[in-house]
Amino acid sequence: ELDLNTKTLTCNDEVYHIFDVNKTNNPPSIDLFFSKMLFDEGKISFTEFVTMVKDTKKYTNVHRIVTSDGIVKWAKLVIDLEYSLKGAPLFARGTIQDITEQVRMNQELEESNRKLKLKSKLLEELSMSDGLTKIPNRRYFDEAYEREFKNMQRTSRPLTIMIADVDYF
Repeated sequence: ELDLNTKTLTCNDEVYHIFDVNKTNNPPSIDLFFSKMLFDEGKISFTEFVTMVKDTKKYTNVHRIVTSDGIVKWAKLVIDLEYSLKGAPLFARGTIQDITEQVRMNQELEESNRKLKLKSKLLEELSMSDGLTKIPNRRYFDEAYEREFKNMQRTSRPLTIMIADVDYF
């Protein structure tokens, strides 16, 4: 919880753990935690952050945190603001969750999917051509013929097929 008037921050031990900050040597400070967070590849000030949160009333985003060892962590930040009767923000209350492992798993999954798509494309290309000559094979012809036949029906244009038989190749 952050008192926006006094900038007094109250947080639990998990926040210190996520940010890799020694609780004994560092009293809770918004500037301390903000100094470790990256916002869109850069850092923003506390004032800029409060303005951003005020515009949305509820703030939910994922940010990168750089630890003192240079390790990058991913954290999901969810903040709700409490307002005075006059509409001024009084408190920011929120949660922060370390989602580094989830992000890494998603990145690995995306990379695996990318590799799988490349291999699938290669297999499809191999299945459509002759292994020796690398020219399109009968399977390719069947698919191309079906595609062109449907196109001919749709457009009412003629379809011409030429077949060449090469003996003693």
